[in-house]
Amino acid sequence: MRCISIPRKIIINHNLCIRCLKCIRSCPAEILIQENLGGKISNEIIKITNPNLCFECRACEVICPVFAINVMCAVKNISAP
Repeated sequence: MRCISIPRKIIINHNLCIRCLKCIRSCPAEILIQENLGGKISNEIIKITNPNLCFECRACEVICPVFAINVMCAVKNISAP
C-alpha cells in the first residue's frame, strides 16, 4: 500500500502577513495571488485561488519570514497498482 498526502487546508494568517510577496513568487502551482480589498496598501491580502492545485511542496510556508502560512495535510491510503 502506498500513501500520499492530500492538502486539507492552506492557512494564511493575515494579521502576521507583511505582504512581502515571497510566497507568491515561490509557489510553483501559481495558486497564490495578491488581492486588494480596498484602496489602501494595508487592505492587500494574499489569497489562494485554487487549493486543489496545491501539491504540498510547502515552498510558501518555508519562505515566509513571519510564519504566516501553514499547509495542513492529511494522509490518504491508496492501493498500489
